[in-house]
Amino acid sequence: MKLMKFFAMALLAIAIVGCGPENPTTGEKLVVKTSGNLVQIGVDHAYFLVYLDDVLLAPDELVFFDEDDEIVTMSTLEIEHEGQTIAVPEWVPTQPETKTFWVAYKSYESSKNPVSITAVDFALPSAMEDPQPDNVSFNKRTFFAQFTGTGCGWCPFAKAALYQAGEDEAYADKFLVAAIYTYGTTELFYPGEYGNIETVFGVQGYPTVVYDMKGSFGAAKVEEQNLNAVKTAINNSQKESAKAGIAVNVASDSGDTFVARVSVKAAVDGEFFVGAWLVEDDLEATQSNYGCTAEGIDFNHHNNVMRIADSGKSYYGHSLGAMKAGEVKDYVFPMTIKTSGKKAWTKENCRLIAFVSYKAGGNVYVTNCIGNDHYSESIPYDYK
Repeated sequence: MKLMKFFAMALLAIAIVGCGPENPTTGEKLVVKTSGNLVQIGVDHAYFLVYLDDVLLAPDELVFFDEDDEIVTMSTLEIEHEGQTIAVPEWVPTQPETKTFWVAYKSYESSKNPVSITAVDFALPSAMEDPQPDNVSFNKRTFFAQFTGTGCGWCPFAKAALYQAGEDEAYADKFLVAAIYTYGTTELFYPGEYGNIETVFGVQGYPTVVYDMKGSFGAAKVEEQNLNAVKTAINNSQKESAKAGIAVNVASDSGDTFVARVSVKAAVDGEFFVGAWLVEDDLEATQSNYGCTAEGIDFNHHNNVMRIADSGKSYYGHSLGAMKAGEVKDYVFPMTIKTSGKKAWTKENCRLIAFVSYKAGGNVYVTNCIGNDHYSESIPYDYK
């Protein structure tokens, strides 16, 4: 496959030599944009705009590859772009699948920044109906990213604190948790392609609980201190009103792929980002424990296990750009539940967490989140 890739790039360079820079590099300036990350087969078009130094490249100048470095033959589609009719490369899917692409142009290529498109054979969800279009006052929840592991003996102390906060009526509906098992790469629930998340979040030890992607705390052997740390994080988060609300409409068929359309409604002017994570409950694995004796908790029973973190390389969300108060923008998330293989997931136990982040100065943090009891359930705006 690599040999085919080499010859394809070499032939392409020979065919159009003289059209580019004298000393081309390996392509950080090659930018690939898509018409979207999701298409309905036979209804939507999946096309590409490929730029080099802001110059749009013609389809016949490009070679497309998939995730296996196999050449992908593209069709050509005519679209209206910046007041002109242009031809662009188009992928025409014939079956439900998620396909990843990278592009070669001369000696430039985009393999380090591939793009993915999911094709489904069911109707995509529309935006959730807003029963209070003039309302921008939302209930707020804190988003906890719990960095943990079954091999971490101190981690039950953090788990117990989050559990106990959830049993307190004053706090139960004020936060959501995603448990990220990155204590070691041999962890049964290790998140695979998201393994770098501990580095991105700056995790130095275990357990670490990150709240709203803004602050963090560890765990003490005195259980009451850990519960106080959770409640303090929630209290601090609640001091600031939610800068946006979230609604989610979900569509799926009998297969393993579903689509969540997440609508973000701004409560204030600002720059926003949106993410969606899939978590799974009711998993069993032996947990190391250095003496946490909290009552009512089976530490070998694991909930909130993060399976998918669709929120960009930074993990704080996909950019929605600048928004005005009252404005609504949507982002569509296709997700496939892995129901086969040695580490298959159980569909009935999977839930969705959607969150919205806000940029303040040079920092981006989560300002609100919302979740469902089952991934297939839609979620309305949660107004005060």
